[in-house]
Amino acid sequence: MALDAVTVAGLIALATASWSVVAFNQPARLALVQALVPRHDVGAAIALSSVNVNLARIAGPALAGWMIVHLPVAWTFLANAGFTAIFVAILTVLRARPATPRSRRAGFLAEIVDGFRYTLGRRDILLLLAFLFLGGASLRSMLELAPALAARSFETGAVGLAFLTSP
Repeated sequence: MALDAVTVAGLIALATASWSVVAFNQPARLALVQALVPRHDVGAAIALSSVNVNLARIAGPALAGWMIVHLPVAWTFLANAGFTAIFVAILTVLRARPATPRSRRAGFLAEIVDGFRYTLGRRDILLLLAFLFLGGASLRSMLELAPALAARSFETGAVGLAFLTSP
């Protein structure tokens, strides 16, 4: 079975790589939202975008779980590829508003250093980042390891995974 090739170390490496990509995706996604709507609608647009992402986090695994149980697994990957293709097609027709010119005082790396300096000077932001890190390092990692736990520790398949991840 394909699960024999999966190791805990490999799963941790894949989860780390996946969430490293998400770390770059999130700011880009929020920047895209701000580029697509007028300034007075940015708050509502970001809220709708967050609802969309969180709905996908719920509906995607539920649909994939149903597909894995009732269809060959290859159909799950095909459906994911299809939805990704639709998303890419939609992105190609979106047009951003013209960017407002802004003065660049420094280069890209200098702006990053300035952002770190600002963050380190704000106790409230540091506290928020600490809580986000703790939640991500502890709770989120358990969700990423749930498939390995279902397969190896409890010797159950998709049903055991569904049981481990259901509220």
